[in-house]
Amino acid sequence: MNTKATDNLEQTANNSEKEPTIFERIESAVTHIKEELQEIGKLDAPELTEELNLIENLAQAINGKPNIVFAQAKRKAFKKERDRALNIAQQMRDCSSETDLFLTTTSALREELKVNRALIYRFENDSQGRVVMESTQTGWTPSQDENLPCSIFGLATKQKYKTKPVVSVSDLSKIRLTPYQIQILNKFQVKASVVLPIYLNDENPWGLLVCQQCDNARNWQEEDINLLERIAVELSFCLRAMQSFVFNGQRDILSQINQDSQQILQTLALEVRQSLQADRVIVYSFNPDGSGEVMAESCDSQWQLAGKSFDQDRFVTAENCRTAYVVNDIYTKEFNPCFVQQLEEIKARAYIVVPIYYNDELLGMLGVYQNSATRNWQETEVKLTSDYAEKFAAPLKPASFIHQSEFQNKRVQKVFEQDFLTAINQEAQQSMQK
Repeated sequence: MNTKATDNLEQTANNSEKEPTIFERIESAVTHIKEELQEIGKLDAPELTEELNLIENLAQAINGKPNIVFAQAKRKAFKKERDRALNIAQQMRDCSSETDLFLTTTSALREELKVNRALIYRFENDSQGRVVMESTQTGWTPSQDENLPCSIFGLATKQKYKTKPVVSVSDLSKIRLTPYQIQILNKFQVKASVVLPIYLNDENPWGLLVCQQCDNARNWQEEDINLLERIAVELSFCLRAMQSFVFNGQRDILSQINQDSQQILQTLALEVRQSLQADRVIVYSFNPDGSGEVMAESCDSQWQLAGKSFDQDRFVTAENCRTAYVVNDIYTKEFNPCFVQQLEEIKARAYIVVPIYYNDELLGMLGVYQNSATRNWQETEVKLTSDYAEKFAAPLKPASFIHQSEFQNKRVQKVFEQDFLTAINQEAQQSMQK
């Protein structure tokens, strides 16, 4: 083999070897120093060992390797992120009116994120809406009460915000815009923006939560967007509560309404069971996510109440309870074996299930069960069950709303109080894979 070819091969081999980073060299040097000190019996000095470990951990942390220093830093960052979200959320929960809520939210976000403008935009139709509240630094053109097309915030219709939960633009001058969009954005001096939809239900956005930078372009950070996502959820909950009069001054009244509604539901459930001579009657209310909870139950003394054990596997959902079902014998139907097992646990052999609607809103379902034997349900019995379902609608509406509000509140709390240590571990795992 000629010398030139050999030199080329050696050069290729040398180039293919990954050059150690400065941090890896520091780690290697510290390891070597420890070995040398151990050989001469000097590694027992606590102060020296502590300093060497600190240098090693620092090098590992900067080099992207998971360790105690890295985990502590991430934990502090997550705690700071959680605390600032909880601080704003608590201010929002103390508000007693929508105006106060909107002003508190926009002011807190503008101050926390150091943006030039924070606003809340409410849809009036599919493509148009109004700025119902803003907090803007002095010197920038106000947009309060302006009727604006939602396209200036990024998407042409509110339907499109359902498929894109965050619209973030760091520099509006670098993206393609229509002349009309440019005209309006220039009017309000907007150079960067981040937009999230606000929901009052699981269908269409009620409005938008918007933060804008007017003095410069801005690269929106992940922690900024995380904060906005949490505040959008909290804002949704507070709005739902206020629109149905669920706030501090009326909780006692609502508690009494809830108790009265529960009593009416329980009385009606007993009446249905006795009228149809059934073994069990269950009134079930749906949550926003399609799951649900037993709101009232009546059963013959020889059977145990199903209570919270009913539908633990979530076979009963809003989606599959929009029409009535009549089953004379569960074993003659091609049901999922797990569903059959669930029915067996409450001793059900035959049943009628009908939806409970309040106007066009599906609130829950009324279930009438026969446990002792199969049952050939008559048309008159199915009709009677449907008639009773209409009677359940009025008392179930307030009870269902209070239950859903509590459900939403728990869901918000779960978002705010998530396990940050798990997130840190995930970050560490990702770092190890790099």
